[in-house]
Amino acid sequence: MLSTRLVVGAVTLVTAFLVGCPTTVPPPAAAVLEGEWDGETANGEFDVFFNSSGVVTSIVGERQDCEQATLNISNATTTLEGSAVTITIPTATGDVIYEATLSDDGNTLTGTVNRSIEIGADLELVLEQGELTLVRDTDDDDDDDDDCLRDFTATLTGASEVPPVETTATGEAHFTVTADGVDFVVTVNGGVGVTEAHIHIGGPDVNGPIVVFLFGPVEAGMDVDGTLAEGTLTADDLVNDLEGMNLSDLLDELEDGNAYVNVHTLANPAGEIRGQIETGTGGGDGGGTGDAENGATLYAANCMVCHGVDATGGIGPNIQGATADEITERVINAQGGHITFPLTEQEILDIEAYLGSFGGGPG
Repeated sequence: MLSTRLVVGAVTLVTAFLVGCPTTVPPPAAAVLEGEWDGETANGEFDVFFNSSGVVTSIVGERQDCEQATLNISNATTTLEGSAVTITIPTATGDVIYEATLSDDGNTLTGTVNRSIEIGADLELVLEQGELTLVRDTDDDDDDDDDCLRDFTATLTGASEVPPVETTATGEAHFTVTADGVDFVVTVNGGVGVTEAHIHIGGPDVNGPIVVFLFGPVEAGMDVDGTLAEGTLTADDLVNDLEGMNLSDLLDELEDGNAYVNVHTLANPAGEIRGQIETGTGGGDGGGTGDAENGATLYAANCMVCHGVDATGGIGPNIQGATADEITERVINAQGGHITFPLTEQEILDIEAYLGSFGGGPG
């Protein structure tokens, strides 16, 4: 999520108040607008900081890839007339003016921005022109959220369909959030007559609406044994229940475990293999998303002789569905002198992705 933090520079304060009857003088801007206020733009979340005089001193945004963008502000002005607030931020390309109304409880500013404003140079984070709502941040814990889960994965099987489908096809879907959107790769093993693939909203026991097209439709269907589709999702790819919303709204559903990938075929038009999208790659610290195709090659060269063609075991244990941590702890570093192959962390993640395509779990 996007979040920006401003470094306070030299601030020129110009504050104007509308003074009426002495008994109805509005509270000073200092008492009304100081502190941190939360907002959201198409690229993610951001924070606006007001000093004790009610003047904007910084905007801090966090992009969806967890990188921060910062806008340093000086010479901003705030004008308060009753509940009407006007904030002017000079920029090199002209003034950004936010005209808003303060709620009765003093905790919400609702209004419009006259022009777009970039938050941080070369970081592709923009607060767009148009409607903008700021809400006072009342969270006093101020604990930084360092567990930024920006990788998601789904293991696709017929058993996960609702109702279950008998099929030998399996698959994987991986999603990685970047500054440009959400990169995705969908692989299918043994797919016959594949017609479409989507992200749906819904829990593991329900059939929910499509919100993203990942592949198709291909009316004639196609046989697939490898990569089915890959690309980068943006807000423009959201449909149905999420149409017109931000990419962060999709990410909220993914983080809540309320979305799944469904692959449709000619034989099973309602879906042949399916998997709930989960946070992380399943590989502990997980430096990246595993490549199941490369994992299959690595497994055949290094693991198959001991763990079997389908990873159910032989000389070595059953490692179907094993995570990268389990591969490292139970196999590579196992007691008894396991033959250690020169595998990198990413290669172990690739093998993890391949093992997940069998379904099941390590024995």
